[in-house]
Amino acid sequence: MIADEQVVKGHQSIQQQPTGLLLMAPELLLKILHGLCLKDIVNIAQTCLFLRSLVISNKAGVMGAYDQYALDLPLGCPIDDLPGALLYELACRFNATSLRLGRAQGPLQSVQEELVDLKFLGLEWRPDHCFRHFFQRGDIFAFRSGTVIIILKLGRSSVLKRHVKLDLGPDPFHQVDYQLIQEGRSLLIAYASSNFTEHSETMDLHVKEVDITEKAFGEMTTHLKIAIPDNQTTLVTIRDPYLVAICSIGPDGYNNYLVDWRKQTLMLFDILRPGESQSIEMGMAKPVLDISEIIFHPEEAMMIVFYHPSDEDQRCRIHLCRVDIPLGMTSIAQDGLIQPSHLSHHTVESRGVLTTLPESLSESPFVLSVLSVGLRSLSGLSWVMDVIIHANPRHTRTPHVQTDKHDDTAKSYTSRLSIDLSNWTSAITALDNSMLYSYDRVLNHSILPRCERAIEQIQGTPFFVVERSGQVEVFIPKFENGEGHEPCWVSLVLPGPNLNPTPNSESSQTVLDAYLWKSLLCLFNVQTGKLYACFGKYLCVVQL
Repeated sequence: MIADEQVVKGHQSIQQQPTGLLLMAPELLLKILHGLCLKDIVNIAQTCLFLRSLVISNKAGVMGAYDQYALDLPLGCPIDDLPGALLYELACRFNATSLRLGRAQGPLQSVQEELVDLKFLGLEWRPDHCFRHFFQRGDIFAFRSGTVIIILKLGRSSVLKRHVKLDLGPDPFHQVDYQLIQEGRSLLIAYASSNFTEHSETMDLHVKEVDITEKAFGEMTTHLKIAIPDNQTTLVTIRDPYLVAICSIGPDGYNNYLVDWRKQTLMLFDILRPGESQSIEMGMAKPVLDISEIIFHPEEAMMIVFYHPSDEDQRCRIHLCRVDIPLGMTSIAQDGLIQPSHLSHHTVESRGVLTTLPESLSESPFVLSVLSVGLRSLSGLSWVMDVIIHANPRHTRTPHVQTDKHDDTAKSYTSRLSIDLSNWTSAITALDNSMLYSYDRVLNHSILPRCERAIEQIQGTPFFVVERSGQVEVFIPKFENGEGHEPCWVSLVLPGPNLNPTPNSESSQTVLDAYLWKSLLCLFNVQTGKLYACFGKYLCVVQL
């Protein structure tokens, strides 16, 4: 029902002679709201009681927002089943966080800091041991610690309500990927683990489904366990029902596995470079891609592939193509043992994706690093893939450049490349990193000039950890801001090593380094304004 009698009476009592928008029928007002951003919808709803009641009583207003993906929705409940009042409250909460982050002129002070005690988990903790492969959505936080994955369910004020461990096996160098399914009621975990025997070294590929609901939290279902004759996996990625595993078989060779774990079928595949389909017809050598990252299309049977450039192609650009998932996979034997010689092997064509970069980058000798990749749905009608990249001058290894600050070729840039998956057009927003030049050093591994993905988290927003005179500060790129602000950097000063549960008496610099690597910053959720950091035996949740 579009507007009940109470809404209409409230409107009439407040304004006996409506003007402007208020003269329109509620149906037309909802059409006007459709496609606006959450900030605009909240601002409109706050102008008068009638419009506020209209937005609350008609969920289509918030659900049709351009950026409704930014709502921090409760897991396990479809958005259609949520009451309008809750959707409006979540929209207001997002708007307030966006305004706070976008208006900051200096380092932000945390609104709240909460510690989750993890000592009882018995996690291994030492300076050379970092937690990895983080995932956060709603009240769920997961990460890998050595040979186990920990899944935490947090309550109000980040109180730990439930937890479960998934043992990955003895190999400490696992590749892991996650996906939420069933409206957030289950978490898929894909991983590769070594299987060493006296006579052979093989890898096991796994897909497990973990129930994360209140009623059955921690119950696990195994969907896939197969043994492949490889001993090093460089990439694992999942999207129901597909799994890709890239395995190194030598200095220049790879076995690329594509698995449909619902149908229990798989294949080996290679991808031709874009525009190289004629090489097969002419009997030429196959110029296949050196794959660095694969993302599955959210709706189509397609892979979106990031690849390393050839030695001849040194242009500063994102090397990206799209590949249709081929048919004709081989059924997996009941014993789960895979012999590549018995598999169907496909060499598939690819279509290049043109990406737009700022002129200042394309004409300068920069090296690009892909920091994170994410997907978002716009008004439920189309999908956009966001690629956050970092561009560094070729002659330097960090954004701190000892040169003339007015030399544009010496600057580094962090940018978001947004690709519309409906028509494959792209737009880019760049942030100047000049503010990093005044710091003594940048401590991230993630911004070193490498073409492969340089950080493990896909879900979070990348950040830079910088240090000056013993003070550690975090800079986070924010590309969507409230109040029409330009994209900006959000910064905060990290709490000192007093949160380290076992401080030592080493020199201050050694303590700082150990603190940074033991207390690893995990990820930042730009929609909720929450920063997650593992301080050894504690998880710290910082609300900005």
